[in-house]
Amino acid sequence: MPDTKPYPNQTILVESAWLADHISDTDLRIIDVRSQEEYDKGHIPGAINLLDIPFNLELVDPDDFAQTLSKNGIGNDSRVICYDDLGPPAARAWWLLSYYGLMKVHFLNGGIKKWTVEKRDLETRQSEFPSTQFIKQIIPDLYCDLGHAKDGVNNSQVIFWDTRLEGEFTGEISRGNAPDRVGRIPGAIHLEWNSVVEPESQTMKPADEIQKILEERGITPESEVLTY
Repeated sequence: MPDTKPYPNQTILVESAWLADHISDTDLRIIDVRSQEEYDKGHIPGAINLLDIPFNLELVDPDDFAQTLSKNGIGNDSRVICYDDLGPPAARAWWLLSYYGLMKVHFLNGGIKKWTVEKRDLETRQSEFPSTQFIKQIIPDLYCDLGHAKDGVNNSQVIFWDTRLEGEFTGEISRGNAPDRVGRIPGAIHLEWNSVVEPESQTMKPADEIQKILEERGITPESEVLTY
């Protein structure tokens, strides 16, 4: 069997086998981004559920965010693994934690679905950790503000990657937007987020396959890629 191409950034994804081997590490914190109901039914041992964080940059207060992490034992030196049962919620959590300066934050490949298929342990008790201090350190390069986005329209070096449903891209689905605010950013390329995920295992597709999918849509590393 030929070797598969490694991911360009190999620090983002964490495999279930690695997590199982390191689950007792003292610096490890696991965030379950599912609902409280699903969390209570059973979660990865040691996982915490932070429902008081909306994991949305427009809704979260930076100081409240730092305080919540601190009281749940997450400091700047913690290694944090995010997971869910779908993909996008944990990805948003990973991004927000990265944006506020957590350097060792990862996304569990396959989430809890792969974990349970492999018959790994679950628990139902609420996990608690001694409080610590998290100091936010915003990484501005991870965020595209409105001004930067506007500058990118009609710029041949900038690609807008629309990861939403096709109906949202075409304007057939409003998703709560006003009738005159549906559709897409001019020139955007549509490729739904789940196109790069294996449907059965919920794991990311191999790097070479993802690269092929992106290149077929015209999404290439030579350009600045802005996703939404």
